[in-house]
Amino acid sequence: MPLKTLVKLRRLWHLTAQVYISAQTTFDLNLSSSSVTSTKTSSSDHSQSSLQQGANIVLIELPGSKGTQSSQLSKHYKICRLSTGDLLRQATQDQSSSEGQRIRKAMEAGGLVDDHIVLSLIDKNLTKPEC
Repeated sequence: MPLKTLVKLRRLWHLTAQVYISAQTTFDLNLSSSSVTSTKTSSSDHSQSSLQQGANIVLIELPGSKGTQSSQLSKHYKICRLSTGDLLRQATQDQSSSEGQRIRKAMEAGGLVDDHIVLSLIDKNLTKPEC
């Protein structure tokens, strides 16, 4: 399943800590101790772990702990971390941007920001050098 499809699932907050890995790898996330172990399910033997080869990890969970866990995963594996909440708050800071104004209006009204806007922000940030 592509990352864009998974990002659209962000509205399904009733799910508990679900992790999607784009490689054929099973990860055991012990959220209480923040340890991650991986077991290859593929028959091929690679010198690098799947995370080093560019796996996509998407955390979908009830409010609380996603930021902490993603920050720890990002530091441990030296991978890019994108938070849609952080991206939306950053976009609202640009007073001259029409996109920022639409985001701010939706957030102030207590509504959800359109999926196309969120996906656009993610796409823009995935092309940054740190990602």
